[in-house]
Amino acid sequence: MTYLHDPNARVPVPVRVELAAYNQGDVEQINNIRVRAENGRLLALSEFATVERSAREQSVHRKDLLPVVYVTADVAGTTDSPLYGMIDVVSALDDLPIDGALSDQFYIQQPDNPVSWSLKWDGEWQVTYEIFRDMGAA
Repeated sequence: MTYLHDPNARVPVPVRVELAAYNQGDVEQINNIRVRAENGRLLALSEFATVERSAREQSVHRKDLLPVVYVTADVAGTTDSPLYGMIDVVSALDDLPIDGALSDQFYIQQPDNPVSWSLKWDGEWQVTYEIFRDMGAA
């Protein structure tokens, strides 16, 4: 909305106005927010701006010029290794079709066909695999 120029801060501090969660979807509540004009008068936001509900544009991620979707997760609970959680998800996804077809899952290599739906397991699993592979080879 604006910046707070605090003499004790190195950089200006951004000011953000946020409605309570139960009011965030109510356009009328947003229209009634009052801001101070240069002459000191309080004006409702609806007096100088048009607020309308719309869909927010989603970002499109790409890798090697192809669209990609990143899914991230963290394991919490009694298991002592993220691999146990991964095994549970792998078995749950085995029978789950995407766009009417089952997707291939890849654990140690990139997908063969970058155009069809597939799943590449990465992150902690990939690090664990490479460490044990290299230690076994040594």
